[in-house]
Amino acid sequence: MKFNKVKYDNEYAKNNYDRIALNVAKGDKEKIKKHAIRKGYENITEYIKALIYQDMNGGGTEREK
Repeated sequence: MKFNKVKYDNEYAKNNYDRIALNVAKGDKEKIKKHAIRKGYENITEYIKALIYQDMNGGGTEREK
């Protein structure tokens, strides 16, 4: 049987991550993406996670353990 990487990756994500969906107004996604990149983030997800962790940690950027 051939190894199915997509199935493995999906199963790994299902078992190790929680998913949070976020809806924004049409056109805002591209604005947020450009802003995140200007701020030095690789993508929107990293930018949003950093903002959340900063808020949770009183200014720190690391997630709580």
